[in-house]
Amino acid sequence: VEQRDPEKDEFVVLACDGIWDVMSSQGVVEKVRDLLMNGRPPAPVAAQETMSPGSPDVEPSSPRSKRPWDLGAVCEELIDHCLNLGSRDNMSVIIVLMNPSLKPKPDAAQ
Repeated sequence: VEQRDPEKDEFVVLACDGIWDVMSSQGVVEKVRDLLMNGRPPAPVAAQETMSPGSPDVEPSSPRSKRPWDLGAVCEELIDHCLNLGSRDNMSVIIVLMNPSLKPKPDAAQ
């Protein structure tokens, strides 16, 4: 049993092994804290945009609307980050916010 320190505790991350296969506990804490403090990261350049025009493997991509910047979006960003790190296992994430001042702000989305 771990005693909770309301002055220091920020959030709890519950995740399955698809996350922990490619990130350390400290790495997850740092990534989640960064997402909560700084908002949505800029979108990476899609691989499809870097391929030559007319390539048979490239289909025009439809712009996907971004969900509101909330804890669910933070979870999605963490999963996308783990996919980019090479995770191919099942991934589920829940973030329990302990410090309400870290709640994602819609205007923090880029």
